[in-house]
Amino acid sequence: MNIPYHSEPSAANIFTGRKTGAGLRPLLLSAALVLSLCLSLCFPLRAFAAAGVSPAETEQTAGDQATERQVAADQTEKNWSEDYYRANDDTGGLSPEELKELDRLCLEFVQTRQADLSLLALSSDSYGNFDAAAYARAYYEKAGFGYGPDKKGFQMIWDTDTDQVLIEAYGGAGDLIPVSYLKYVADHVAQYREEYGNFGPFYATVRYLSTYLDNREEEKTAAAVPGETLTGAGRDLEAGEGTDSQDSPAGTESGTSPEAEDPVLVSSAGTDNPRAARAETDKSRLLPEGTYPDDSLRVGEGSDLPAWYPKEPSTFPFYHDAGAPRVVDQADLFTDEEEARMEDRLAELRTKLAKDIVVFTDVSTHGLTHMDYSESFFDFNGYGLGDDFEGVCLMICMDPADRGWWTSCTGPVTMGLYTEDIANEIDDMLYPFMVDGNYYDGVSDWIENFRRLYITGSPYDEEWAIQDKDTFTRFHDPDVPRVVDDARILTEEETENLARKARTLSEKYNTDIVIHTSASPGSLDRADYGELYYYTHGYGLGEDYDGIQLTIFRHQNYSHGAHVYASGGALDKLTSVNKERLEDRCNGLTGEEKYYRAASAWLDQTDHMLRTGRAPLSARSWAMIVAFSLAAGIIFGAFSLARAALRMETPKMKENADAYLVRGSLRIINIEDTKINTTVHRQYSPPPKSSSSSRSSSGSGGRSSYSGSHSGSSGRTHSGSGRKF
Repeated sequence: MNIPYHSEPSAANIFTGRKTGAGLRPLLLSAALVLSLCLSLCFPLRAFAAAGVSPAETEQTAGDQATERQVAADQTEKNWSEDYYRANDDTGGLSPEELKELDRLCLEFVQTRQADLSLLALSSDSYGNFDAAAYARAYYEKAGFGYGPDKKGFQMIWDTDTDQVLIEAYGGAGDLIPVSYLKYVADHVAQYREEYGNFGPFYATVRYLSTYLDNREEEKTAAAVPGETLTGAGRDLEAGEGTDSQDSPAGTESGTSPEAEDPVLVSSAGTDNPRAARAETDKSRLLPEGTYPDDSLRVGEGSDLPAWYPKEPSTFPFYHDAGAPRVVDQADLFTDEEEARMEDRLAELRTKLAKDIVVFTDVSTHGLTHMDYSESFFDFNGYGLGDDFEGVCLMICMDPADRGWWTSCTGPVTMGLYTEDIANEIDDMLYPFMVDGNYYDGVSDWIENFRRLYITGSPYDEEWAIQDKDTFTRFHDPDVPRVVDDARILTEEETENLARKARTLSEKYNTDIVIHTSASPGSLDRADYGELYYYTHGYGLGEDYDGIQLTIFRHQNYSHGAHVYASGGALDKLTSVNKERLEDRCNGLTGEEKYYRAASAWLDQTDHMLRTGRAPLSARSWAMIVAFSLAAGIIFGAFSLARAALRMETPKMKENADAYLVRGSLRIINIEDTKINTTVHRQYSPPPKSSSSSRSSSGSGGRSSYSGSHSGSSGRTHSGSGRKF
């Protein structure tokens, strides 16, 4: 990869010196003072001249930059460097004014967010032998971008030939914005090129990330995912809102800004844009806090629709009802105790996540589709938090002729996170619970899946799974359980038995013994998952955190499996052969869903390994050895028999037995058969039953029905998915 570093500048030079001679340090080390001064004077003039800026304009630009970039601390005391431009277009598609404005926005981002932001556009042939991710990292590191000692920041790289965008996070920046949101932004910013040129995707990236961070509350990592506009969840780009002429972004070559031309970004007053008009309508329909719609606006009892349904859905007022129950069980699927536990959990998550999670069951949808019934219940009963009514509703219909569920998402954050792939993953996890009639456990699991989705961007990953091991402070916790059944595949008695056995081995060998079950490794591979879990939960004895851990993965419709991790002194015993033997025994048993036997056998094998240094072979391995020995014996015997047969003399073949027949001893006469009567027997044979008529709790029920962004009967925007069972 050839990245220009203060070489002969051009319009495509991606490292234009920010200050006169600032980028010439490598040359200063090897060149004479006179040559250095000449280069420092000539380089900026040539760079800006190639970019279409005169020397006079260069001086003015430098003066503007000096005014705009005043900082309190000396450059040597700052946590970041402003030697290089953060916005660069290798294709020459941006004017100098646009580059300057984007650079100003990036520097403002660094100062206010304490994380760097770099923007780069290039053509497909610029990558060389690198892929986009490798090129982005090399560019970021070569330029010296990054905030603080860990060089925290984001790099946006845009291939203008294919309109493919990649946004990478470095140095802990992923803790600020999850990967799922960065991917969402990358998938959406290129659309602004058509109307705003190369300036549009760059500017959209800055505003998307800024809007996300503006919406973070109390250092949460929940993403504020914009919809299809540059405004984001906060709608902070409306014309004239909180900005003046100096703060408004530079426009395209015509001198206008996206705010001035994009009808999505301007105030909705007086516009024909349907999305903006709907937003304005939503605001006008929202009742003041603490007030509720009059009951006369609802259909009431005696209607074919539920009593809460409005007479005029499109004009029914919106409102917030903080006191409304979040578990409404009209199908009577849960006990009173189960409802209370879920209500408490949802109240806790509502405070922590600032998102509304609602569970609604009924015996009928009253003629509405599952999707419309779920969305209407959420919209017309005061659910949803904030101006965007952020939240999700799980509606379960128990009508025998129409049994199924629908998950409806509301608000840009929830809709942005609930992609079709995520929807199928969450529905796959819910399906076997619904089929087996285990409704409480299934819904509880669904709630926790959404909690993880809001926090980490994945329904699998817990908060500890996104920790940076390099910056995490390790600790010892003797009180944390050593047998943790997160996958809920063990009984309480089995868990206690395993914990007692693990404690005995731990005391015997002075080594921590840990067993953990999980539904899935999530976005991590099994090895990283096991290591990070052990690392972040206080396991390990002594300075070297001596210990060994078994992780059993069990997920409906996904492969079962096990992984063994060791630390400190136990790692010396866990050779590659021993590790393979330990995991082989567990994999054989978990594949048969014999989880307790797998964990118990692992403890026995671990005991043997810590005592002798060798893990014993599993029964399956012994069986394979015996089978191989038998097969080898049979092959050898067959070969020996074949060799003996070849040495034997073969008798000559006779075509008939005339030699054995005594002449005159055989007489042949004609015999006639006479039919007397016919008897018919009839027997009923029912047709075989179709195998599809049988129900299996292990199936996923196929792909979910998924609906992207659409307007519900209330006029509010939703997305969601559902499945029959």
